[in-house]
Amino acid sequence: MLGGVAALAGAAAAGIRLDAQRGASAAAKPFPDVKLLVFDTFGTVVDWRSQVIAEGEQLSKAKGLAINWPAFADEWRGAYGPSMNKVRSGELP
Repeated sequence: MLGGVAALAGAAAAGIRLDAQRGASAAAKPFPDVKLLVFDTFGTVVDWRSQVIAEGEQLSKAKGLAINWPAFADEWRGAYGPSMNKVRSGELP
């Protein structure tokens, strides 16, 4: 299954249409049994941590700030789950 997901992702990245042309049989489709494709992008595909650090370091240079950006990124990530629990529980919309 993972090989199929990788192939689908690669085809999509290359701009290849995954659905067969109208009138083509299901067997002509690359993955006729695939009904749903789900991606975990936060922390898997998206390198949020390096970007927060890089942007923070640029901000520090421009503003003369002394901030440990790797520690900042880690603390922010540690607070993210608990803050999202308020949304998951219905406390916040």
